[in-house]
Amino acid sequence: MRFEIEVKNNPKLNPTTLIIFRIDSLDRISLIQKIVGYAFFPLFVDKINGEQIKDTNFTNYALNSGMYQLQLYHQNPIMTKPITYAKFTKLEHIPCASLLIRVEKAARGENGNKIRKKDPASGKFEL
Repeated sequence: MRFEIEVKNNPKLNPTTLIIFRIDSLDRISLIQKIVGYAFFPLFVDKINGEQIKDTNFTNYALNSGMYQLQLYHQNPIMTKPITYAKFTKLEHIPCASLLIRVEKAARGENGNKIRKKDPASGKFEL
């Protein structure tokens, strides 16, 4: 699956953004949806130490780009503020289960516009 986030389309996006993935599954026999687990990813990090940003006014941050294998956690995360990556990594994890993600800046052409890419799953072009 591919998902793109643009700051101009998400005015509430700030340097403290933490992405929370919920992995669901359908039971083969009963077709009941079950929650498998959760994974967490800080979208932006401090340029100096690589840690999650904790202050919305912080300016020396960068996109946490790269390829990651995220641990899956079984427990339902409790969303009390402050919401930090470190707090979630203390949850009970699922052994031998992970989520692979790739985070990168969108490719841009000479004119600064995003380059359209073909989605391998649907064969359609995306922006």
